Amino acid sequence: MKCQFIKPDGTRCNANAMAGSKYCFTHNPDTQKEKQLAVLKGGLAPKKFFIKNQEEISLKTAKDAKEFLAKVINAVWVGEIPATPVANTLGFLVRCFLDSVEKADIETRLDEIEQRLEKGGI
Repeated sequence: MKCQFIKPDGTRCNANAMAGSKYCFTHNPDTQKEKQLAVLKGGLAPKKFFIKNQEEISLKTAKDAKEFLAKVINAVWVGEIPATPVANTLGFLVRCFLDSVEKADIETRLDEIEQRLEKGGI
């Protein structure tokens, strides 16, 4: 059953009602103290962290990735970036980048070898 509360704009609350009540947790008169505590707890909870850098990074070589990863590690170390999914994602993406650099390098060397073979240079 849906909550029976009618909002100031005249629409009905779309949340599910609590068991044994015609109202949801938010609108139930019997749970107002618990609601206030939940709101307070939510306000005190750690916030999601977003990094907004003005400078764009340019990763073209393994050396670039190494330097970027060093910056990330140092930023985590000094608390500029939390050691949470943000740092983990950056580390994972650098690993993916390095894998692609390695594969591209292998492809380039194979192409060069194939061209030499076709020309009889090996």
